[in-house]
Amino acid sequence: MKKLLFGLAGIMIAALVYYVAAGSTQIADEIKKQVDTELAVLEKNGFDIENRTAKDNTEHLVIHFSDPEKIAHYLSTQGLRIDSENAKIFQGMKAGIDIHYLPDAANALSLEIYPLNLPQSITSGVYQEEDQKALQAVQNMIDKKVFLLHIDFEKLLSGFKGYVKDIHITPESNQHIELEIKGMVFEGNIEKEKIKTIAQKLESFSLRAADDFQIQLSNVKSTYMLTGPSLYDISTKYEIGQMLFDEKSGFSLHLDHFNTDSASWEKEDLLSSRMATKIETIAIDANHKKAKLEGVVYEANISNLNIPALEKLSQTSTGDQNETIILFGQMLSSNAALDISALHVAKIETDTKTMDGFTANARLSFNKNIDFQAWQTNPLALLGTINLQTNISISSELFMHLMEDPRAMVIPMLFPPKEENGKKIYDIRLHKGMLKINDVPLQ
Repeated sequence: MKKLLFGLAGIMIAALVYYVAAGSTQIADEIKKQVDTELAVLEKNGFDIENRTAKDNTEHLVIHFSDPEKIAHYLSTQGLRIDSENAKIFQGMKAGIDIHYLPDAANALSLEIYPLNLPQSITSGVYQEEDQKALQAVQNMIDKKVFLLHIDFEKLLSGFKGYVKDIHITPESNQHIELEIKGMVFEGNIEKEKIKTIAQKLESFSLRAADDFQIQLSNVKSTYMLTGPSLYDISTKYEIGQMLFDEKSGFSLHLDHFNTDSASWEKEDLLSSRMATKIETIAIDANHKKAKLEGVVYEANISNLNIPALEKLSQTSTGDQNETIILFGQMLSSNAALDISALHVAKIETDTKTMDGFTANARLSFNKNIDFQAWQTNPLALLGTINLQTNISISSELFMHLMEDPRAMVIPMLFPPKEENGKKIYDIRLHKGMLKINDVPLQ
């Protein structure tokens, strides 16, 4: 639901840019003209505009998601990446938009966006009585505008800010869902009819389904910045203070202080990106077997993905296997490569011991003009077009702990590790179809 609401907000934000004329009446008229223009664009790109009414400086309208394929293509041109298969999830859904022109001295325009119904992908299913009651409970919340996004635009439409209305849903009769969203706010800037920056904050999110599972997030922050002329030229940052996932089956996951910083850029129809992620601690409890990872670091780069092939691939049906394979090969055909410069865990703690962790790095590259169709008939042919270099350094304590598993004991028998500074080392290389582990060819 949040993805849908922010998608709608993104469309409206990108569209409603205007030149401010003197006098409030003229300003309102100018904005209304731009709204008319942009709504016409939406109608040509898979949306139906329904029930539009106006009174003084307010308007109400309904946006109907009627053609998912057109919508997916249009949103991709606006910087919101969504493939046609995912867009189909929203088919038949309607969202209400209330527009207020010149709502106060500081703002030129305000929007309130809210869903009006559940999409056909949900309502067309066959459900048991309990699930039908749950769906009806959700529809009742929709009818009460429980899910609502508010946006204010500054006078020059160079900036905006808004919030998602706090949500607190307690279990009703025969229902066991509890949902709380608190303190979700955002703000941003617009330059040259494009969103330049967005900063978002979420104080807390909690979803509990009886005793089956619960999800909790707190102190979430994110930033987005457009860094160049292409929609692929972006940088993003995410922070999560704490995340908890707890399942009745006996599995739980608890993350403390998650941070990730990423960027992507386009050059000559090729896409490259980088990502750096740090997590202070990851605590896992699986069937009462506990483990805690400390000082987790992941840094990676992807280079030279063919953008035209990537965009076609995102719009290709998952059922068209042959076309998918051809496009996948084209996407990697310009010396595409994946570099994992760091995968590091400083400490690992179990129920019985604390150990130093491991460090790994890897590079995976593909030869030009890779033939994925030939791979369908002869999978081993693919090995000749892949180059892989991997280095893994494991602490002696962790290595001995892993060898306590009988399934792992055979590895050092077949491939003895190297010893360096008290660490167990594995160097793995694949080149021209030949795989070597610590310089020993794998026959």
